[in-house]
Amino acid sequence: MVRDRAETRIGVKVMVMSEVRIKVKVRVRIEVRVNVRIRVEALYHAGIGDETIEKIFAVLNIPCISHSNLKVQERKVDHAIEKIAQDSCNTALEREVQESSEGLCVSFDAGWQKRGSGRNYNSLSGHSSMYGCQTNKLIGYDVMCKSCMICDEPAKKGDNYPREHDCRKNWGGSAKGMEHAMAVNIIKNIHDKGHTVKQLAMDDDATTISKVHNEIDIDIEKLSDKNHNLKNFTNSLYCLQKEHKLQKTNEELVLSPGKHTKQYVEKKERKRAREESMRQTREFKRRRRELKSTETRKTRASEIREGVTYQTNVDNDGYAKSATEEIPPPPVTPHEVPLQRKEYTRIYFDLETTGLGLHVSDITQISAVYKTTEFSMYVIPESPIQASASRVTGLTYDGTTMFKNGIPVPCHPLQHALEEFNTWLQQFDNPLLFAHNAKKFDSRVLCYAINKVNDAKLVDSICGFCDTLLLCKDVLPGHDSYSQENLVKNVLHLEYYAHTKAN
Repeated sequence: MVRDRAETRIGVKVMVMSEVRIKVKVRVRIEVRVNVRIRVEALYHAGIGDETIEKIFAVLNIPCISHSNLKVQERKVDHAIEKIAQDSCNTALEREVQESSEGLCVSFDAGWQKRGSGRNYNSLSGHSSMYGCQTNKLIGYDVMCKSCMICDEPAKKGDNYPREHDCRKNWGGSAKGMEHAMAVNIIKNIHDKGHTVKQLAMDDDATTISKVHNEIDIDIEKLSDKNHNLKNFTNSLYCLQKEHKLQKTNEELVLSPGKHTKQYVEKKERKRAREESMRQTREFKRRRRELKSTETRKTRASEIREGVTYQTNVDNDGYAKSATEEIPPPPVTPHEVPLQRKEYTRIYFDLETTGLGLHVSDITQISAVYKTTEFSMYVIPESPIQASASRVTGLTYDGTTMFKNGIPVPCHPLQHALEEFNTWLQQFDNPLLFAHNAKKFDSRVLCYAINKVNDAKLVDSICGFCDTLLLCKDVLPGHDSYSQENLVKNVLHLEYYAHTKAN
């Protein structure tokens, strides 16, 4: 038997050709490829995507990899990688059991592919991991996805069934509800293997531990994760690469841009220009608005059915036990309707907030007055108080204590403050809330806060709102300014004390 060997190198792709001659004079060509390793296994191991590897190849002047080709290679090795990952978790779990005397102490956390802003969590997928506290090894993981493009194709084309594929859609709720569901799945999987979890270290997410207690074992002890208590997460903004930066860098280093480098940059520039042009069309904007509206409705409906699952101060506000026992009523949307002709109790109220923006402001104080009866309560904000708002109101918050002009004042969670405000309003018949600029700001901020905590009782207590800014323009025409300060000075001839209770 004679063997001839020839090797051809094309970029990072190596082709090894061997000819084997045997007695029957049959030639067999054997082709060994390393594309799968380079294109998929290397990307998985490094944690990068096809865009990153394309940039690397472009700088090296190597032909780039197409996304579709990468996905074909990726699907070939998906199941093998998943099997290896599961076997590795099982081995680590057995080692964790051997080193644990009585039950397992595990650490759990979850995240989303799309980062939330603190107010909006609508990622289409989420992932979680659980580590053993003795070995620090991964003993379980879970991934949830609530969308599949292949499954959605038939609805767009009018077909009834999608084509055969490996569907990974396994979640129909909201993104917020993924975390506790994944925690329950991983712990159940550990219990099914004959092991017991005794302690669960995680962030201060009351809904997750509540679900674990209700669905698995009420005796599981919760431990606070020190990383969540000590670290403050910050966002870093990175500038996008400027146009033609790659070629200019090569020229500066006396490295002539290669053919494939130029092709890659030109392709990206064409794609960027094409997408930018498409984003400016009316059809694209209309479709984007429709998709956003549809996704918002789905997310809101899922969150209402699930109750409060992921929210700041969720443990302190007492949601863990009661939020999922009763489906709250539909949210209230601010809208204008004429008031019926009847007697109303005129309640003058004012809100202090963390900022001046409508959708980014949290309530820091609720104040109201009727004759000699007053109500005032400071509220714990979720977002930092902006410096401009602090200069006007005198309110600051360091994360634990609220200060009014440097003096500590008692503050309460939003739900408790709204409940107390509702209790105060109960003593009046048909309360009608008056506020300056209520139509554009105060009424909407209060309604958004009511929606956040699903306080239906407060909705029933309030008959409506009246904007004194518009009222003064009708009753007192001819003034240059209708701000509270000018109206108090020019009409009442009094000194104006801004932002102190309901002045």
